[in-house]
Amino acid sequence: MTDRTGELLDETATPVEKSQGGGVRVFWPFFIGTDNPISYLYQQIAPEFDAGEFDITVLASDEDGLLEADNVRTIPSAEFYTWAGRLTLARHAVGSYDLLHTGGIPALHYPVVLLNRLRNPTATHVHTYRIDADPDSDRTPTALRRRLGRRADSTTAVSEHTASTVRSTFGLDPVVIYNAVDTAQFHPQYERPPLLERYGTERPVFVFVGSFERRKHPLDVISVAERLPEATFLLIGGGGTQDRDELVAERAAEVDNAHVVGRVDKDRLPAVYANADGLLFPSTMEGCPNVVLEAFASGTPVVGYNATSMPELVVDGQRGYLADNGDLSGLVDGVRSVIGDSTNRLGENAKGYVHRNHTFETVAQQYTDVYRTALAE
Repeated sequence: MTDRTGELLDETATPVEKSQGGGVRVFWPFFIGTDNPISYLYQQIAPEFDAGEFDITVLASDEDGLLEADNVRTIPSAEFYTWAGRLTLARHAVGSYDLLHTGGIPALHYPVVLLNRLRNPTATHVHTYRIDADPDSDRTPTALRRRLGRRADSTTAVSEHTASTVRSTFGLDPVVIYNAVDTAQFHPQYERPPLLERYGTERPVFVFVGSFERRKHPLDVISVAERLPEATFLLIGGGGTQDRDELVAERAAEVDNAHVVGRVDKDRLPAVYANADGLLFPSTMEGCPNVVLEAFASGTPVVGYNATSMPELVVDGQRGYLADNGDLSGLVDGVRSVIGDSTNRLGENAKGYVHRNHTFETVAQQYTDVYRTALAE
């Protein structure tokens, strides 16, 4: 097998494998050690599971994913999108496990379920829905997502809205477990970064963070910037289609106070959030957006549309402001209200909310409860 650099990998070499201690044997078919938000979540919550109760096996496609937790066995692997990585995943899917937890790419995880059943016909299967179930969308394979959920003994969803779409589309009733954020990394105590000095001057700064896909409506951010010359708007991200990236860049170039920054390394983002006046995130299709939680943990309020899971997180007037879907004037009003909040009441509310509800410890305990219930049935 070769890794993504083409160098030979020794499939028998697992330098950080732990001897399993007799707990419930859990397999997570995820590739940790990357900035992918799903794999990052599992990487962070793994050490929070009780080492005496659960022995977790997960794949690591980078040295950053080689965990030192006593109850976690990490299998070195190539990236999931390579044949080498998928062969490693298939080989370990037929290991001996008591519980399988899927919830990533359906075309990758459905074969894992079938392989796992060959060796573990009575194993418990938990499946997590991470984005809304939309039968009219061409983004996700509806049939595979339905099969994954119906094969599972228990399902979870990352927001009430996502759960409601799963109920109406697939006839399942998931337990809601939201995403988590690293509150040690995302917090308000950062000095103003050079990025904001370069673009922000003395005006309030609002950031958009994410891909430039149509569903996230980055063009609406630029339209808001046109109406609010007293603020600066930075679009951080991209990486959708080339046509979309070029369209957003061309549109932003026409507006003096809107700037396409491009991708920013994850370790530089906390300082950006902490020193921005707000996150402007007008997405209309999300599961539980990590960027909202990251902004909240940084003490930064959020303005967006009253769509998808946003009202569950933001709660209009409590941790930011929400406008009706497509209402640009409502977004403008929300941004102006944030600018006018000299006490940062909304940001303080947001930070407290995250620390109470979205830590890795909290989410690990919630999945623990789901595992215990599913195993007992």
